[in-house]
Amino acid sequence: MKARLAHDHWSLVVDKPGSSSLADVQEGAFKSVGFQDALTRLEKVTGIEFPAKDREVLKSVAEHRNRVVHFYHHVLDGSDVTLRLEVAKDQCRAWALFRQLLEGPWQLAFPGIASSLDTLHDAFAMNRVYLEAQFERIAGRLRAAIASGGTVEDCSTCGFTSMLIELREFDVRDGTCLVCSAGMRAVQLTCQECQRVFETVPDKSVLGPCGHEIGLEEMCRQLGLDVRRTRNCWTCAPYSGLGSVYVAHDGNRLFCMTCMQAHSPRLQECRSCGANWAGCDDTYVVECPTCRS
Repeated sequence: MKARLAHDHWSLVVDKPGSSSLADVQEGAFKSVGFQDALTRLEKVTGIEFPAKDREVLKSVAEHRNRVVHFYHHVLDGSDVTLRLEVAKDQCRAWALFRQLLEGPWQLAFPGIASSLDTLHDAFAMNRVYLEAQFERIAGRLRAAIASGGTVEDCSTCGFTSMLIELREFDVRDGTCLVCSAGMRAVQLTCQECQRVFETVPDKSVLGPCGHEIGLEEMCRQLGLDVRRTRNCWTCAPYSGLGSVYVAHDGNRLFCMTCMQAHSPRLQECRSCGANWAGCDDTYVVECPTCRS
């Protein structure tokens, strides 16, 4: 919080602006702003209003921190397990709040920390207490998504009902977990034998819910693709996407069975230099004609 205030002006971290000089601050010979005043200044300086719930969480963390740093906290002896759990939850809730700020409106004030944030988040994501706190935090967003007709399912990684599903072209279900950030992508097919609809990652052949084998030709038929017309995928061809793009029956769309991305055959764009070029109808262009990448 103080670092964000100092980004705008060093005097904002002083308890009483004007009472200390820059030299005092650089030497650490000053009294810094208290928690409540820091919150108030942050709201005025950044224009971001902290809801009452977030204020209480941050206040709780600050108070526990002050007890540990300045004197003694009885929670350290391990006798009060319930209190230790509550402190841990508040710390996790506070981190979820600050991560949202650091990756969003505070991003310009803290440049070059993206990799550090990812490392911290990965560490937190292994902690069940953090995941529970994160689930609490995004509960309203999940309810809003469901109310607007969205689909939310159980996440196979963290176990919470927090996987927000988006339906894309070619019956692709694209999911992102709002708790642990895990992702999933699959197509929907119907088993010819048992007539059940199921999700799967495409391959040369897949097994339906009853064990019936569904071949590539049947998969293409269900997805509306021409199995006879294949191309290389310009997204994943350097890795494993050779010959994995199939042309839709309407001739205006392409679909890669490897990365499950939809493409347009009319115009390609190079991700390196941004150049555009017309796609060839017979041979899918992978190398950019401008920068050759």
